[in-house]
Amino acid sequence: MPLRKRREPRDSQRMARGSTVKRARPKGKLRPWQILVPVLCGLAGVILALVLGNHMQKKSDEYREELHKNDWLTGDGPVESLPVSVPNIRAVAIKPEGNVGDILIAGKHGGVILPLCGDDGIPLYASKVASAAGMLVDPAAPDLADDVARVSKRGLNVTAVYTVTCFSTPDPAVAAYRRGLDLALLLECAEARPDSILLLGLPSGSDENDRRAATFLTELTELMVGLSDRPAIGVALPPSAFTAQSGTEDGTDTDTPLYAGTLSPARLLTYCDYLAMDLRDMSAVGVTTLLPDIRYAYTRYSLRLLVNMTDREAVDATLEAGYGRVFEMEPPPFVSGGEEETEPVG
Repeated sequence: MPLRKRREPRDSQRMARGSTVKRARPKGKLRPWQILVPVLCGLAGVILALVLGNHMQKKSDEYREELHKNDWLTGDGPVESLPVSVPNIRAVAIKPEGNVGDILIAGKHGGVILPLCGDDGIPLYASKVASAAGMLVDPAAPDLADDVARVSKRGLNVTAVYTVTCFSTPDPAVAAYRRGLDLALLLECAEARPDSILLLGLPSGSDENDRRAATFLTELTELMVGLSDRPAIGVALPPSAFTAQSGTEDGTDTDTPLYAGTLSPARLLTYCDYLAMDLRDMSAVGVTTLLPDIRYAYTRYSLRLLVNMTDREAVDATLEAGYGRVFEMEPPPFVSGGEEETEPVG
């Protein structure tokens, strides 16, 4: 029997026919503030984002500018340093048998500098070589080997400093005698076993001068072959030895020096263990003026900077600029307290 479709009750049919879907009608028109508020909020967000972005960009630019400005201070950067065999330390000169207790207490220096001779060229330590040469050495002069051992036991690096005299002697015969005396005194110094010997007074700046200095360094190295513990040999050069003329777009040279990879430092570094730049005859003004220009040379050659220890402003300016390998030494003869000054080349 077929199924009959169930009929809805009359009330349900009536409701179904009369029911309609009614959409919600807005109660009223949009007010102006209802449009303005979201627009203003969006605009404020855009302005805030722009202001914040500009502020962050300014801070970023200032940070990069500060890094760029101080890049020459620390010597950090893409410049590759040539290898040297001496530690990166700050050192200060003391007199023979001078006190090192204050240096250790302050903790600012990793080494001391012992001058072998006074301004008159007379050895400050007892020397058989000097006695044989008839030099008037103080009979009470201390023994160099004992002084080196005394300082070394306190954990400080020892650098002996000697000024080579043969190249400043115009007479050929006297220069030959002085050359032998220089080499003999340096060999005697090496036998006292300092950590290094720093040489002043070597010629540089030309092919001939570089050759003469290289020959002297070769002879010195050959003399020290028999030593069981050879000290490192350093060479101090003036700032002019590190300069080269800068070129312009048309290929011509200018008067502005570049403290860069010139020939003399690279040549001499193949015959010695490290290099130094001698700034002792420059005052704080000259040193401060020069420091920004020598960043490349300082980094490239791992330079020690020789600064006049009696001019505290020059020493402080060098340290505050971020240079750590500072050797505080007595000024050259006839220059005291930074009163006389040699300005940077150019």
